[in-house]
Amino acid sequence: MTLNYFFKWIGRIFFSLLILTTTLMANEEPDYIVLKKESEIEIRQYKNFLTASIEMEGDRKEAIGKGFRSLFKYISGENKNKENISMTIPVMQKSSGNNKWKNYIKEKGIKIEEPAIYAGYNAPWTPWFLKRNEVMFKLAG
Repeated sequence: MTLNYFFKWIGRIFFSLLILTTTLMANEEPDYIVLKKESEIEIRQYKNFLTASIEMEGDRKEAIGKGFRSLFKYISGENKNKENISMTIPVMQKSSGNNKWKNYIKEKGIKIEEPAIYAGYNAPWTPWFLKRNEVMFKLAG
């Protein structure tokens, strides 16, 4: 009987997380067209879009946390005009250092202009197996 209750409780928590994940995060994304697709890799052309950005120092996890909190305050009204700004996806981050895993890019002879951009599309509490994450590169030319 206790085990049955436990599984019902876990199911309710899981279902609640699914609902929160889909309703609390905005689903507005920048417009793009897919120029080429190979397996799970897409070459996309994005229309210009506006971003708010901040530069943080520290290890990756610490810098991401501080940066996200600062940007969240900004879009929540702690800005010059004291107005709320809709949160859009993805939340992007990039390292100012070198990335060592660009095999596809090297194999195809693709030239990039800056380090990888990590794009996350889900709320932090989204279960890992439901998350959508991407790695983006700005292509030269």
